[in-house]
Amino acid sequence: MADIRFHDISYAQGLYDMDADPNPIIFMRMSYFGYGDKKGHYDDQAARNYQNAVRTGKLPGLYHFAGGGDPRTEAEFFVGA
Repeated sequence: MADIRFHDISYAQGLYDMDADPNPIIFMRMSYFGYGDKKGHYDDQAARNYQNAVRTGKLPGLYHFAGGGDPRTEAEFFVGA
């Protein structure tokens, strides 16, 4: 099995320095559902992180962090992100 290295980032890393990351793959959270309010939220660093991943030649992987709500609602929220 191949050893694939990547970083998983979100707003929690603040202004992520994509230039300093040697990994060729970057997974990033685009959206999530809050645990207290069960409303959808967009990651406020997602667009910046995505653009910087592309700019530095990395392969961006995007995902939605599910909060245990209705799967269809959460999938539709992610697709709309």
